[in-house]
Amino acid sequence: MESWIAELSIVSHETIKKVGEQVSDSEISRLAFRRLVAQCSILVVIAGIVAGLIAA
Repeated sequence: MESWIAELSIVSHETIKKVGEQVSDSEISRLAFRRLVAQCSILVVIAGIVAGLIAA
């Protein structure tokens, strides 16, 4: 069960890196990038909580 959380984290991280490479210039994209990072972090946290509830 924990392996898919690790995979989700890796996928999120890869996505963030790709988007970061594409939009490393303007201020607007930097804000969008921060928003994406926040969303990915929230998803990973939620996945962890769900996995914890399932495992409990």
